[in-house]
Amino acid sequence: MNLAQLQQAFQERVLHGSTVIDTVIQNTASVDVKTRLGIYEFAFGARLIEAVAKTYPALQAVMGEQKFARLIREYAYHKPPSHFSIRHFGDDLSSFIAEKMKGIRATGLSELAHWEWLLATAFDAADVASLTRDALASIEPDQWPQLRFKLSPSFHRITLHTNAVPWWKAVSDASQRPTRWRMIRKVEWAIWRSELKTYFRSLKTDEAQAVDCVARGDSFATLCEVLAEYGHADNAPLRAATLLSQWFNDGWIVGLNSFI
Repeated sequence: MNLAQLQQAFQERVLHGSTVIDTVIQNTASVDVKTRLGIYEFAFGARLIEAVAKTYPALQAVMGEQKFARLIREYAYHKPPSHFSIRHFGDDLSSFIAEKMKGIRATGLSELAHWEWLLATAFDAADVASLTRDALASIEPDQWPQLRFKLSPSFHRITLHTNAVPWWKAVSDASQRPTRWRMIRKVEWAIWRSELKTYFRSLKTDEAQAVDCVARGDSFATLCEVLAEYGHADNAPLRAATLLSQWFNDGWIVGLNSFI
């Protein structure tokens, strides 16, 4: 077995429990092969759990340390780390929970994981200076219909159907936890970072649709059309201007483009 084959066999042992490498590892006077390899298997899983828990502290607290550890070990088995930075491990944990678990609690845990991942992703996003409303001063009236806005790399949108955020807040504040996961209606959220602090707020339906429109790269004219469909048929441009003013204040806008 050459070095590459040995490394592959060792990886298969740690990740999937393969016994191929057992035949080329020797016992020692005090430790047998199974124990020697088991040390690496345990250490690998323990480090992954420790790292992922820093990204998902509320999920770990809600599930409990033992159940969370089992979840991460199973997740690592199905989707082992593939990036040189362990920071990216756990990026699909929300989907994994949704696939492996059933019921409203599973949906809540999946959404809680998604929420915590976006908080971490927003915090780690690239630094890009936000624009102020002064940037609009140079826009000519005939340019506005085709004007497009670029959102901050730290900006994220999420739609939640459970009380995942109240659960997250309860864990974060060490306050009383909700009595249930089920929520009456879905809630739209925005998550972003300004300087070194992560922010979030809920959105009305029309604002959620409007900012999704901007995220797709649609024009101001299309933005107004979308708002007209959501109860602003008579004042869509005014509503659009009001929302844009808020987005500039929140630091969401980092670029402008006009294709005239």
